[in-house]
Amino acid sequence: MRSSSAETKAPRARAYGAFVSVLVLLIAALIVPPIVLILSWHRDAGNNVAPERATFALDPSSKTVAVSASVALSWAPAAQVRAPDWKGLVTEVLVGPGNTPQSGDSLVRIDGVLIRYFVLDTPLYQPTCANDTALVDEVRTILRRSDHPVGATEMLSPTDVRSIREYAKEIGVADASSVDCFSPTWIASSTQPLGEVSEVNLSVGALSPTQGEPILVGHAMLESLALRGTTGVPSLDEALDADGAKTFADTELLINGESSGIGLDAIDEPASLSMLAPRFDPKVESTTIAVIVTLADSQYVVPATSVVGALAAQSCVEDAASGSIVPVHVVNSSVSGLIVDFLNASAVGSINTSPDHSSCE
Repeated sequence: MRSSSAETKAPRARAYGAFVSVLVLLIAALIVPPIVLILSWHRDAGNNVAPERATFALDPSSKTVAVSASVALSWAPAAQVRAPDWKGLVTEVLVGPGNTPQSGDSLVRIDGVLIRYFVLDTPLYQPTCANDTALVDEVRTILRRSDHPVGATEMLSPTDVRSIREYAKEIGVADASSVDCFSPTWIASSTQPLGEVSEVNLSVGALSPTQGEPILVGHAMLESLALRGTTGVPSLDEALDADGAKTFADTELLINGESSGIGLDAIDEPASLSMLAPRFDPKVESTTIAVIVTLADSQYVVPATSVVGALAAQSCVEDAASGSIVPVHVVNSSVSGLIVDFLNASAVGSINTSPDHSSCE
C-alpha cells in the first residue's frame, strides 16, 4: 500500500516531464528553421554559380587523322597459261607460286625439251613453216626475244627458218638442224602478262597436262578501286578520290591496319592497282579501309558540337576569346570530330565547344 507522499510526487513528475517536452519542442521550433534556411541558402548559392565555358584549343601540331572509307573493287579474271598439245613426261619444273614469269622465261621441260613462256597477241595454234603468212609476227616475237635475227617479208623467210633451227637446238629439240617449222609445243603463252603465279599445275614425273589445261594461274587483276566516305553526307563522301587528294597536304591508304604507300592521287594508276591487288580478297567486291590524312596548315579537327551549320552552305565556329563567329569549311569527318578548314586560323587560339550563335549570319 503506497503512502500519501508517494501519491503526491507522481503527479509532480508527470507535470515536470510534460514541461521538458514542451520546452524541447519550443527550442527546436526556434532553432531548426534558421538552420534549414542557412543550408538552403548555401545550396542555392552554389547552384547559382555559372559553369565555366568549355573551350577547345586549336593544336597546330596535331595534323594526322584517319578517315573511314568504303571501297568498291572491280576485278578482272586471273590470267592463265594453258598447255599446248604436249605428248611426253614432265622432267623439270622451273617455276613456282610467288614467281612472276616474264616473256622469254623458262617454265618446264617436257621430255627434256625446254619450254619457255611468252606473251603473244594470238596463241600459236599450228606450226609455222617456210613461206607461211599466218602467225609470222608471233614467231618473230619469240625469236627476237630470244636474240635471234628475223626476216622482214610478209612470209616466213629463210632468215626466220635459220633462226627457228637455232632456237630448236637451244631448247633441246632432237634433229633441230633439219626442222623447217616452228612448233606450238615449244612454248607456253598467254595473251596478257601473267603477273605473280598463284597456282602451278605441273609435277615432275607426271604425264604432261592435256591440251587447254591451265598449267599456271596468276592472281585476279584489280581493274579499278573507288573510295567513298562513310559520313552519309554526299558532299563529303564523294571527295575521297584523286581530285579530293588536293584538299589535304597528303593522303595514304591504310589497308588491314598496314600502310600501303599509295595516296588518293594515285589510286587510278595501273601500277598502284597492281600493288594494291594482293592486299584485297579477289572474291570481295566491297570493304572498308582507312585513309590517313595529313592536314594542311589551315585545317584542324574540332568537336562536332563546336561547328554551327555544319551541313549548311556556310559553316562557322565561335572564337572563345571574343565570342565572334569565324567562317570555316567542313572538309570531312573523323572519329575525333569534324575536319574544318579556316580561311585564316592564325588569329584563333580556342573555340567554344557549345557556341551561343545558332547561325553564321
